[in-house]
Amino acid sequence: MREIELAACELFRAMPDVYERYVAMPTPEDALLRGIEARTLWVVESGGRVAGFLLAAPVDGAFHIDELDVDPLFGRRGLGTKLVEYACEFARDQRYPACTLVTMTSVRWNAPWYRALGFRELTWDELTPTLKVMRARERERGLDRDRVVMRKEL
Repeated sequence: MREIELAACELFRAMPDVYERYVAMPTPEDALLRGIEARTLWVVESGGRVAGFLLAAPVDGAFHIDELDVDPLFGRRGLGTKLVEYACEFARDQRYPACTLVTMTSVRWNAPWYRALGFRELTWDELTPTLKVMRARERERGLDRDRVVMRKEL
């Protein structure tokens, strides 16, 4: 997973401030292990190789997509879309009312792509308590620039 996450970070290399923050703060191993235990970490393969992954967990009654990465070598093949669609189907089957996530607005493969998948931006007043805490922690880590919380009703 770490190799895929680092490869995906390379897409941000042209944005040095963003790139340095994301490379320095990978998804913690314990979060990945919790996702494996909870069966909310999914991988997608291509050519017999793991090409991407999605990590999610319940947050304030919704199903929150915490991390989505696809190795750029396998990009533009719909693998990220498949992972998001699978997570939303899982959430629907588990009777969650929505999927949420936090992403950047200025990068074309982030917020605009999620909008195309049916997610909408939430205002501060629409955020649940945990989502507000998540945004505050991002600000503390210097990751608040261009960030938005999004939600898709299921």
